[in-house]
Amino acid sequence: MKVKVCFFALYRQVAGTAEAAFDTANGATVFQLWERVQEAYPGLRGYPLIAAVNGEQRNGATLLRQGDEVAFLPPFSGGR
Repeated sequence: MKVKVCFFALYRQVAGTAEAAFDTANGATVFQLWERVQEAYPGLRGYPLIAAVNGEQRNGATLLRQGDEVAFLPPFSGGR
């Protein structure tokens, strides 16, 4: 199945693109996709997994479906 991957901020710089399409197996998880993304973009290795699926923050165990949009977000901090 195909999913759309979006990169933001530092991840966009490292990947050299704002988005990419990935083919994944049926029943793949966000974590499995993150592993594939790191293989495709080795500069992302070692960064933590922070993801949103279809606009909602999700953990690595989340199952993906055909056509999902997965955003990988770099670590961030902030305050007021």
